[in-house]
Amino acid sequence: MKIADSSFLIALFDRYDQYHSQAKELQKIHPNIAITSVILWETVEYFIRKEGNNSGTDAGKRIFDSKIPVLETDLTVYKNSLDVMEKYNQLSYCDAISVTVLASFKEKQIISFDSDFDLVPGIERIY
Repeated sequence: MKIADSSFLIALFDRYDQYHSQAKELQKIHPNIAITSVILWETVEYFIRKEGNNSGTDAGKRIFDSKIPVLETDLTVYKNSLDVMEKYNQLSYCDAISVTVLASFKEKQIISFDSDFDLVPGIERIY
């Protein structure tokens, strides 16, 4: 199972996003994805900031309706992610959490349009 980043979900849900068509194709090629609870939060917040609460609510419901597994993280992941963020200082905390979760699942691929993941050796960004 591959982890998806919020940039993928945003592109998938926003038909005006520059990566919308690519996201739709990626969804067909990689139907078995999961997200972290932090990615869920980041995606909903993006749409709230962009278009208001109704848009954020719609995005959250689309995620849950699609049956994408939402992986819960624990305090150890949050703590270890600070070390990842310190090592790769261009990564956001949310991205560092994704990298930490990938490592814990021994997974190397993330579906994302965010090139910051390219800074992390061993991580293959699918886009």
